[in-house]
Amino acid sequence: RIDIGAGRDEIHKMAESFNSLLNTLESSYLHEKQFSSDVSHELRTPISVILAESSYGMEYLETLEEARDSFSVINRQSKKMTDLISQILELVKLENEEKVSKTCFDISAMMRKITRDFQKLSMDKNISLKSYVEDGIHIYGNEFLLERAVYNILTNAVKFTKNEIKLVLTKDNEINNCIIEISDNGIGIPQEEQDKILNRFYQVEQSRNKVKNEGYGLGLSIVLNVVRLHKG
Repeated sequence: RIDIGAGRDEIHKMAESFNSLLNTLESSYLHEKQFSSDVSHELRTPISVILAESSYGMEYLETLEEARDSFSVINRQSKKMTDLISQILELVKLENEEKVSKTCFDISAMMRKITRDFQKLSMDKNISLKSYVEDGIHIYGNEFLLERAVYNILTNAVKFTKNEIKLVLTKDNEINNCIIEISDNGIGIPQEEQDKILNRFYQVEQSRNKVKNEGYGLGLSIVLNVVRLHKG
């Protein structure tokens, strides 16, 4: 960094611009370095399991039943890797997008469809899913991506709520926009963690999350980018 003290002339302004550029480059470098480290960490376990199972199979398996058990483990871990890679590719694509294709669509109908999709799942888990969807709200956006974003948040709510989820869609005429609210009565997220939850691969209380679900901490990053692309 260039340190030339206080001042407002052209040299000082140029130094400030140069330092700002270095800060941006450093932040980007550290961000990508962390991303690479996180991807490697998440892939290491399923790859290790697949290698161990296949090596054991070649050396020791003697019966068809043992082989089935071994192939079942390999298949499960392979699906896990495929799912992770798909999410990473989707996230990278969204992060590099500046705009997406948009059409005018009925978001009220979309939210009702999502509510129906989650109603049975909620009942099976003894969760009360309450929804209020205002009629006839049309917006200009990408229906597929917005549906994915709402699904991601609702999926988290189902995993971590105590017994209640609320979903609300209303129109704000003052800003000519719509507001989607999703809330649950789970244990919540500690104040000191809240500024990190949108980071890629970040999970609150890793051990608890692994017991509750098989997620990777990418869902909310995808939501963030979908909302960003809709200027929300």
